[in-house]
Amino acid sequence: MKRRICQQCGTQLRGRTDKKYCNERCRARSRYLFRKQQATNPVRLIDARLKQNRNMLSNLLSQGIHQVSKAQLQSGGFDFTFYTSIKHECPESLSIYCYDFGYSIVDDINIRIFEVTALPVLV
Repeated sequence: MKRRICQQCGTQLRGRTDKKYCNERCRARSRYLFRKQQATNPVRLIDARLKQNRNMLSNLLSQGIHQVSKAQLQSGGFDFTFYTSIKHECPESLSIYCYDFGYSIVDDINIRIFEVTALPVLV
């Protein structure tokens, strides 16, 4: 018979054949370590920033705010270095997207926020 051991502490398991941990403490410790590892995953961190930016744009539009200052966005935690795509409308106009929301720079201080009905095709 195959010897079964706890995935966390390595002690021999007794009881059910599908048991993975010797007790609740080892199960909780294993789950804690897994979540801690996931929190430092670079892809998760980037996605969290993108979602934060998207939610800020969405919340502002739902409040009826279509133009806002860059400083106001930054003070709320918006990070202008994280976006999903950029589209050059014309030489003077640049649209920056964060999932299904976007913004364009109006002047040195303000930006215009909009919701995207048809997402741009990336080439």
